[in-house]
Amino acid sequence: MNLTKPERFILTWNSRFPIDLWWRRKYNVPFGSSQHREMSHWDMFLEYTEIKLAIEWQKSLESKELNDDLASLGFSGLNDKEIVKIDPRELDSEFDALDITQFDGRADKGKEETDMLP
Repeated sequence: MNLTKPERFILTWNSRFPIDLWWRRKYNVPFGSSQHREMSHWDMFLEYTEIKLAIEWQKSLESKELNDDLASLGFSGLNDKEIVKIDPRELDSEFDALDITQFDGRADKGKEETDMLP
């Protein structure tokens, strides 16, 4: 691929300063524009870091909430070694074969409801 000097310069710039590229894309600022030249790399870096930390914090809160929910259902203390991995096709097959009448306390409940239909 034959690149012009300006194209090589821009590609080199973007690989050396990826946060600068992120910032320009976020704010739709053209490369080399006055708005781009007025911005400092330090300010771009701080904004990027703030957003990254906020995302990580949000994920940790969601993870904590999920763990609390699982603990309330009796699944606390599980680790990857104790969790049984199952193939999605096998799970679908098991679900399709499940007899849910065993969970309602009366095996003939489904039959009664069908008999009541006109």
